[in-house]
Amino acid sequence: MRALALGIMLLGILTSCEKDFSNLDLPGVSPNFDTDVAYFKTFAKNVKLNSVQTNGLTTYQLGKYTSDVYGEEESYIVSQLALPAANPSFGLYSQEREVADDTLYYTIDEEETVTRVYLDIPYFTSATVDEDGNPVLDGFDVQTYELDSIYGNQDLTFGLRVEKLDYYLGDYQEPDFTEAAKYFSSDPTPNFLNYTSDILGDDDTFEINDGTLITFDEDDPETEDVDESEDVAEVLLPRIRIDLDTQFFQEMIIDQEGSSSFSSNANFREYLRGIVISTYNLNENLLMLLDISQANITIEYTYTTATEDEDGVIEYDDTNESSFTLGLSGNVIQKTTTNGFPVLDTSEDAELVYLKGTEGSMAEITLFEPDDIQMMRDENWLINEANLTFYVDRTDLDGAANELIEPNRIYLFNKDEESTPLIDYLIDSNGSTTSGNVFYNRFVHGGIIEKNDDGDAIQYKIRLTEHLNNIVRHDSLNVTLGLVVLSDITNVATGAAKVNAGAEEIIIPNGSTTNPSGTILYGSSATVPEDRRLRLEVFYTKPSN
Repeated sequence: MRALALGIMLLGILTSCEKDFSNLDLPGVSPNFDTDVAYFKTFAKNVKLNSVQTNGLTTYQLGKYTSDVYGEEESYIVSQLALPAANPSFGLYSQEREVADDTLYYTIDEEETVTRVYLDIPYFTSATVDEDGNPVLDGFDVQTYELDSIYGNQDLTFGLRVEKLDYYLGDYQEPDFTEAAKYFSSDPTPNFLNYTSDILGDDDTFEINDGTLITFDEDDPETEDVDESEDVAEVLLPRIRIDLDTQFFQEMIIDQEGSSSFSSNANFREYLRGIVISTYNLNENLLMLLDISQANITIEYTYTTATEDEDGVIEYDDTNESSFTLGLSGNVIQKTTTNGFPVLDTSEDAELVYLKGTEGSMAEITLFEPDDIQMMRDENWLINEANLTFYVDRTDLDGAANELIEPNRIYLFNKDEESTPLIDYLIDSNGSTTSGNVFYNRFVHGGIIEKNDDGDAIQYKIRLTEHLNNIVRHDSLNVTLGLVVLSDITNVATGAAKVNAGAEEIIIPNGSTTNPSGTILYGSSATVPEDRRLRLEVFYTKPSN
């Protein structure tokens, strides 16, 4: 059975080759084939991303990070808030029932009172395992976790602040309001820090905690031989948690029960326009990547239980506890400022290629000189494998006393067509995550970091065999390619970026916008040593007669 399968596979390969070379038109003659490798000139150009679209992202940056190579980068987060449902009620009765008529004896007053309010933003985490792959548990037999996507000093004490936003974040783009709004990282207008009023929460000694938040059951006094307070009731993953102003949420939320401002999220976002989350007193590097879609504000409150008898007489019983949750959704924006970014060589044939995520830089890659493609077509080349290898400039990286976050991956895409993936990305048979690590998804297409024995990044190789075959054998256009840093290869959704002094918009992958890493690669200039120069490596087959 195996031999049959191999035979069918071989027949398919021979048939494919016969079709590829059918235009030789040599009846009765089977062509001989030569295989070889060739190297072709490739052009690399640096493009500075002056500002990037930062609404509609999957992750958001908070904090500050400085490197000798790319200078200082500082980010804060702006977010609208969302009701879980329209016209919420607090306690058991609606506000309409509670204030039906203050002159009537059956008016109900539940006396809802806010006792605590806090903002939760979970960190990205991975479960801790021992050397045998077994879960590492704490003293309560609860899984422990390691924090992911936090760069810099995790033991730092710093300030964390939450403020009320007074600027309305519209959903549509001015001036015609027909397209979805785009908010950019460093547009001077608006600077949302100038549009805040109330300080809702401020912790000047905030510290990152990698522990889970554990709550326990209440002890049942009727079971004297069992202490239920030792039983774990809920386990929450490690998170940012900061207490907020109870009086503000008493007046703005609980006391507004039944208000028309709560009739829809559109009305609510006009009424309470959002919050701004920022850090301060960061005297060392600390940058956090956060999933705001999992964040919320929890309002804990008490209310008095009220019941009516058959005659409509109200009786007040015990005080009860409840909670109400607001989500962080709608327009969520990352604002970033940069200082000390290097001046880039923007020639068509750069010696060094600067790749930096967020409000950083990318590269434009152009394959071939004018006559190369026609030569391959004339000689009937079949591309067996084509690679671009980008060598890391360790001289400049190691020569600086920097704390640069080097990318685990770089990503090549079709810049001329709305930044769509290359065909090699789309047909990579490794379309699912391997080894539980999304960074190694589509490893055949590549772009994954390669390191030396000292753990230093030395190169990134990207395979674009089918892209090149489409150009040579199927007359596809030799489009300009874009190159960016990208950690999660599965996230190739796109957004806008501003280049050329901020006037021109281009499309780039969102995954680059949320990536704080950067590197320096050798470019295509003749001044680069040949063994480090960017060239297109092509393994090919062509008929020899």
